[in-house]
Amino acid sequence: MPAKDSQVDLGTLETWRNTEEHGDKVRRSIKERTEKFVKIIYSSHFLSLNFIRIVGFHFISVKSVNFS
Repeated sequence: MPAKDSQVDLGTLETWRNTEEHGDKVRRSIKERTEKFVKIIYSSHFLSLNFIRIVGFHFISVKSVNFS
């Protein structure tokens, strides 16, 4: 018969398993939120760069027409 110290209560095992599953869910949720946030930042950054490029190009072309 094994020593009392080596026996683990089934309730404790269930608690450990639930804690690990909950941790996995939390990590997955954080990862998904981070990916969404990064995609939003990249898309808004890309849109702002395009906006600056279009406005800058328009401004340069208007100035060059005025000078000629």
